Amino acid sequence: MHPKGGTHDPDSYVFATRTGRGQSADNRSTRVVGAGVKLASEQLVAQDAAPPPERITPHSLRRTFASVLYALGEDPGVVMEWESSTGRWVPA
Repeated sequence: MHPKGGTHDPDSYVFATRTGRGQSADNRSTRVVGAGVKLASEQLVAQDAAPPPERITPHSLRRTFASVLYALGEDPGVVMEWESSTGRWVPA
């Protein structure tokens, strides 16, 4: 985060709290992922489509992202590099 008119800090969090700190796992799941899933569910139901699964976590989103990249033909080595938090490629 950076104050209005300030400079960007490359070490800042993407989804920070109001104080600029990193969110806890519960906070990310509830506020960030939960809000996005709720909105997606409302939009899908409004279009007479099936809603997303009830339990979506940041980890399940990461695995789905990696699986989609692999299905689209991305090199598994590149996907593994992007998935560096686990150090391995695990398709969903």
